[in-house]
Amino acid sequence: MGSWNGTCAVSNLHIPCTEEVVGVLLTSSGNVGDCNSGPYGYHRVVPTFIEGVYDDYGRIEDIHGAMAPVLLGTIRSIVVPSQPKQNGITRVAPPENMSWLELQDMMPVELTAAGNPTLRLVMVRKDVMDEIVEQHTFTMYVDGVSEVGYSSLMSDFDDVYTHMQSALRQMNDDSTDVGLRFLLERTIFSIPNNCLARLLDTDHPGENVILNPKEFLLELMVAEQPKDYVYGRVSEMIKMIILSSFMMGANRQWVVPGYAGQEGDTDPHLLLSNIIIEITEKIHAEMEEW
Repeated sequence: MGSWNGTCAVSNLHIPCTEEVVGVLLTSSGNVGDCNSGPYGYHRVVPTFIEGVYDDYGRIEDIHGAMAPVLLGTIRSIVVPSQPKQNGITRVAPPENMSWLELQDMMPVELTAAGNPTLRLVMVRKDVMDEIVEQHTFTMYVDGVSEVGYSSLMSDFDDVYTHMQSALRQMNDDSTDVGLRFLLERTIFSIPNNCLARLLDTDHPGENVILNPKEFLLELMVAEQPKDYVYGRVSEMIKMIILSSFMMGANRQWVVPGYAGQEGDTDPHLLLSNIIIEITEKIHAEMEEW
């Protein structure tokens, strides 16, 4: 007893026990007031995620995914642990000794870095994210106008990796990491007709400074990580950028964790979905007449 359904931060659908989910890390923007109520008025998103299943008590377990170690490392690097008192003695648990479930239990109040916004972990149903990543596209202006999505962006990866490797081979063995990063950054910018390179070289709406996709790619390349290793991590960052683009285009706020009951009534969701479809089709028809 005492268990409850989770809430999908994108769709607002309920998340039952053992449902596959992705965990997304948000930070508060520090903004308050209605004038900041756009999709990223209150939250910034860390452009990566973890995968797992919902444990029926507000947490994610059985975590995995290429970027899971990065996300956990991010949390551990800036967490301020709680300070419970036992027998009048304050005990501080070092973040590196905390389990993943213990870290989640601290959210969102204590997961705060000094001088930085509060961290918050939200859940998205994996089936919802998978469909958005597969179907959502957006416009980019790279040597012309291109409509891009996940598949088309990742098809540019080989070209990006090859150009960056070629640039590294031209450097002297005594080159500093700073020099290598500068060269690789310039290389990304100069790759012609490559939407992935341009996307990685662009600041994204709602993106958080905790993890910058381009800077992370530079670190992987300077460390001479294998191609498959780099691909897996770039792939997950691109998925999160696509999800963020969808949230911006749909003008949707992130839904913070909340109690979703124990029954999981889907009828209100069906009603709202049908209303949105009906009105959206009406809007499209009116726009075509203009």
